[in-house]
Amino acid sequence: MRGYIPPKRYAVHLPNSAEKLLGEAIASIGRNTFENTLFQWLSRCFQIDNTTMLAYFQDRQPDVLFAQSVERRVHEKLDTDYVSGIYLLDPFHALHVEKAPRGLYRLKDIAPDQFHRNEYFAAYYQRTTLIDEIAYVAYPSDGVSVHVCLGRDASSARKYSSRDLVLAADLAPIVCSLIEQHWSDLEGGGIPKPISPAH
Repeated sequence: MRGYIPPKRYAVHLPNSAEKLLGEAIASIGRNTFENTLFQWLSRCFQIDNTTMLAYFQDRQPDVLFAQSVERRVHEKLDTDYVSGIYLLDPFHALHVEKAPRGLYRLKDIAPDQFHRNEYFAAYYQRTTLIDEIAYVAYPSDGVSVHVCLGRDASSARKYSSRDLVLAADLAPIVCSLIEQHWSDLEGGGIPKPISPAH
């Protein structure tokens, strides 16, 4: 019996062989190749200048799970200034504290009024050259949120388009499910169980 084929008006088309990379991301869950494969898939769906994957906890500093950028200034102070304490002023960290629903968030929509004049922007954010940022937020275990942050910076000097944002929002259930599956063993204290080696 032939499988059901939905009408073309219901089809979701991902660009540039993204379906293949999504399959590879699913297959890499639980392996040490997952982060890079997830990045490769998302970067095929829409242009990304930089990627930062962070785990936030209840009682300790965040862990940097993955960082990629073309512009070196984006992550230049990530392991020092950000992780050591400035993260407490990050609007994305506030989502963790508030236990915001899983999904996609744009910094422009969650940043406080006068963001470009506040301490976080002056002390850290402006040096990253970021001009636009979105993040997938998911909760793989109790007391832990993982944020997959996708930025636009000085390397392209372009904000996300409306089309990019619609596609990113459409992908949110998939991305959040991948996050929760892969990092489900990440404990509130920040110590993950061993990851299976890639085959």
